Amino acid sequence: DGFNGGLSFSYEPFDNEFSPGNVSKEIRNVFSLFGGYASGALRVGAEFDNRITGGEELTERIIGIYANYDLSERTSVFTYYDNFDGDTGKDIGSFNYLILGSVYQIGDGLRIAPNVRLNWRSGTGSEESTNVYNVNFEFRY
Repeated sequence: DGFNGGLSFSYEPFDNEFSPGNVSKEIRNVFSLFGGYASGALRVGAEFDNRITGGEELTERIIGIYANYDLSERTSVFTYYDNFDGDTGKDIGSFNYLILGSVYQIGDGLRIAPNVRLNWRSGTGSEESTNVYNVNFEFRY
């Protein structure tokens, strides 16, 4: 049981080549803030990431939240949500991802996780969506 949290910052100078021979010096900054909490069978957390790329005047943002709950010693359910905005300065909408699933531990070395990923774009006037069904396998030896 407990909590964690933190922040991160990066400063990255780079050469931006707009066309052959047309190179400018630019800077990319990333700021991240995250935290989590666990108590008994429940784990929850969230993160916020913001990336600013100079020259292109582009600001990208990701907000994510997750939760995991242990139903038993060998079974748990989880959810994860991301919201990605590829350019906060323009009204182009955002991408949303929601993952819902469960994890079953089979024996000591195999975990099986059936899950569904719901993808949709919002704020564009035409709401696009897709669903993807997955089964993940984790082998430990």
